[in-house]
Amino acid sequence: TKEYTIFECFKLDGTRLWWINCGPNMTDFQNNEQNIMAYDWDGDGKAECVMRATDGLTMHMKDGTAEPVFTTTYENFSDDGETFLSGYESANNPGLTSAKDIHYQADLTMTGSHTGRMELSMTFHRDSFSAPVEITPDSKGYAAYDGQTINL
Repeated sequence: TKEYTIFECFKLDGTRLWWINCGPNMTDFQNNEQNIMAYDWDGDGKAECVMRATDGLTMHMKDGTAEPVFTTTYENFSDDGETFLSGYESANNPGLTSAKDIHYQADLTMTGSHTGRMELSMTFHRDSFSAPVEITPDSKGYAAYDGQTINL
């Protein structure tokens, strides 16, 4: 089907603040897999929205920009039958021509013939399309592989 679920957020005066296209990966044969809830979770007087999502979701902002979000989850994934990966990786994708920050997060565990652990939260910044990409100071985490550790 090409009829994807869309969630829209409006102010009381009718101004659209944002909208989300759930894309092709959030449907089942009955088309009832979309869930969203709004509540003032942090008590600041403004409701936050929480929703279940999957790869292919695109967040559209009120300024006309759109940002695809990608998440990959692994449960004992192996490409050799000896080493297994569990956890997730997530990144926003502001587009190749964007000067927006790219945020990457990972929480992965490797077991089997090779062992390792990676917990990362990184932000890559680019001032313009032609400018070099820099890792921002608020990036943090570590990666360990077979006893060797790299801290960020």
